[in-house]
Amino acid sequence: MNKNISNDEIFKAMNIYLTEWIHRDKHMWSQTYKFFFAALVVMFLPNLTTKLGFTIPEALNRHYVFPVLGLLLSVVFFYVSIGHAKRLRACGKTYSRLIDMLPKELQRISICDLKELKFVNHTMGYVLPIAMFVVLLSIGVLLIVTG
Repeated sequence: MNKNISNDEIFKAMNIYLTEWIHRDKHMWSQTYKFFFAALVVMFLPNLTTKLGFTIPEALNRHYVFPVLGLLLSVVFFYVSIGHAKRLRACGKTYSRLIDMLPKELQRISICDLKELKFVNHTMGYVLPIAMFVVLLSIGVLLIVTG
């Protein structure tokens, strides 16, 4: 820790990283939900054609084509979501380091220091995309198997 850095300089750096964190957080969740619902719609597209008022060409109207496309999109969803989560976490860790440079009375209490509900210490940026990927994977496999 560099003792020559003033609290004012730390606060300025914190503002920069907080702004970046807010941007990355909004972008990550926006992308995560868009990819999730896109994959879900692709999987169920043959079932939605009458509601949407169009027909699928007979060459594509096999029971496995759209679930497989949805699974491929799910893999892309998972890769992109985890990439965003890693970037968000890196920004958050840098912000936490800056907080640690402040005097103790100005530091926030870490969630890790709280005794209750230890299982919520996992970053939601990872937990939710993983859960969403498992849901997409399960739906895709179920649609392929039940054809």
